[in-house]
Amino acid sequence: MVPGRVHQRRLTAAIAGALFAALPLLTAAAQNPAPPGGGVGALGRVEPQSGLIEVGAGPANWLLGLQVKVGDKVKKGQVLAYLDTYPIEAAARDEAAARLAEAQARLKAQNELSQAQTDQADKKGDQQARIAKANADLARAGIAIDSLSKAVAVANARLAAATVTAPIDGTILAIQLHPGETIGARPILTMGDVTKMAVRAEVYETDIPRVKIGQSATMSSGALPKPLTGHVVEIGRMVSRNSIFSTDPTARVDGRVVPVRIDIDDPSPVTELSNLTVDVVIAAPPAAKPAPAQAAGK
Repeated sequence: MVPGRVHQRRLTAAIAGALFAALPLLTAAAQNPAPPGGGVGALGRVEPQSGLIEVGAGPANWLLGLQVKVGDKVKKGQVLAYLDTYPIEAAARDEAAARLAEAQARLKAQNELSQAQTDQADKKGDQQARIAKANADLARAGIAIDSLSKAVAVANARLAAATVTAPIDGTILAIQLHPGETIGARPILTMGDVTKMAVRAEVYETDIPRVKIGQSATMSSGALPKPLTGHVVEIGRMVSRNSIFSTDPTARVDGRVVPVRIDIDDPSPVTELSNLTVDVVIAAPPAAKPAPAQAAGK
């Protein structure tokens, strides 16, 4: 073979190998170009630090009634909604409570009668027999009280299961279901604690080694009067496909990203903008330059 052609083929192979080795870096750069001022750029979504909590119930139920509306502030344990079984369970609880109250009234009357019988026995000298009978009557009454108390506890538990309550202090952000609709696998509503907000940024896997806890960040959007500031508080441990997409039609939709949580310093501009997409810039050191490709041997 002509030596010149051999050299040309080796050179072509070397260039192809160098381009293949640099392909991941070139792809990442195309997906997520470095911000003009440096750092790591990413897309993010605004959400409460508590997360967006989807409140639901058993799939076999349908929604009887809602007690809240969007924007309401609620406390942990506050009733949000009632399920279709609530009226039946409430009636069963009331019946069990009435039986218990009746038994307690009988027990009180039995106590008074037993005391009177004991006092009478003292006068007749037959104290032991009278006391034994009174104690036996009280024991039987006590068994009934215990059984009815357990029935009331069960009824209260079933009633609680037919009631939807707030898991945390927070704000109602969205209503997904309305009275009369079957719940199934859908949430009834979404809520969160908007007094503390964060951004869930999706950082490309090639940039994640540069991101560290404590780094400052800025978040901007056309919906905001000025950029937000914050700092990195959590870096994910799993790589997955991106779920936040740019409006750029040429942007890739199958990027590999790691979630990074950034707590917002002043959440007031976004307390009513959960799920807002923002452009994120994390103040990270510049990426290391790739080593030059080795020239192929002649």
